[in-house]
Amino acid sequence: MDLSEVTIVIPRAAISRRVLESINLDSIYPWYGYPNDILVKLNVYGFRVVDVPHPAKYGSEKSKIKYAKYIPKVSWPLLKDFFWRLKMKYVVLSFHPLVLFYLFGIAFTLLGVFTGLHTLYYKLMLGAPSFVRGVLSALLFMLGLQFLSFAMLFDMQMSKSK
Repeated sequence: MDLSEVTIVIPRAAISRRVLESINLDSIYPWYGYPNDILVKLNVYGFRVVDVPHPAKYGSEKSKIKYAKYIPKVSWPLLKDFFWRLKMKYVVLSFHPLVLFYLFGIAFTLLGVFTGLHTLYYKLMLGAPSFVRGVLSALLFMLGLQFLSFAMLFDMQMSKSK
């Protein structure tokens, strides 16, 4: 792709030619989520991002975004970008243990939710005692949230240090 003919407009941002030459423009998400997709790619490759404020002027036009369609449609690519960023930035390009915090956090949180639902089933449907199971489910869930919190904290520190 010839970059002399390419113009990418990202709301409230400016992007250099060097950055445009470094990322694969054909892989950018084509719909409303493209600014987030570009920001994820810039983060992975260590580029600095600076907000360039300018007022938004829409005149009398109204947004045609239907949020009931927009949120699910953009959420899936954002989730894929999140896991791609973890893989590329913290495993492929340079290993960092925070990826393990994310993995343990996701695993323990989901395990806590599923064991909690299982405990509710035992209590409500079978009338079985559920205190110990409930406490263990809550502990798994809280441990998962703690792992996720530490992972996000480490992730923010890693992004600030570059």
